Amino acid sequence: MIYINGHDLTIEQVIAVSRQGETVAIAPEAAEKIRAARAYVDRKLADKAVVYGLTTGFGKFSTVFVPEEETAQLQRNLIISHACGMGEPLDTRVVRAAMLLRLNALARGNSGIRLSTMETLLQMAPCLCAVLTLTALLRETGLLDALTEALRPALEALRLIVNATLIARYGLAAFQIRARGAEYER
Repeated sequence: MIYINGHDLTIEQVIAVSRQGETVAIAPEAAEKIRAARAYVDRKLADKAVVYGLTTGFGKFSTVFVPEEETAQLQRNLIISHACGMGEPLDTRVVRAAMLLRLNALARGNSGIRLSTMETLLQMAPCLCAVLTLTALLRETGLLDALTEALRPALEALRLIVNATLIARYGLAAFQIRARGAEYER
């Protein structure tokens, strides 16, 4: 078992996960930082504060306020817009390594992601049939594209009830997109 915290991941651990299927969990100290960052996001949402990409649009729409009832759609649109890699699919080992690196970065606790979203992604990782391409890893938004490209098939599969096996295996129910994250509801 490898515990990620955003600071101590080694190349040997990345190889163990990507090539040998070593399992991954979030370190307890990282979980606390993730919860604290999420609490900050929730306070900002409750205060109806103007926060780029959370309660506003992105880029040239950064001055457009997004009401709370539309934040889930904003996040869904972000996933769809970034899940646009091109080219040949990468080897499963490369996909596992990319997902681990992104999850490790999120484990620092700076993003405002929900802990349950990270736990869901860790649960899904062995079963993901995501197809990542090299262009998704190389775009200017970095691993965000890789993560959203990995999430999009899961989102669409669940929306279409194609991924019933994953739901049954983990006892998961509805996949919900929310402000700064997506998660399964148990």
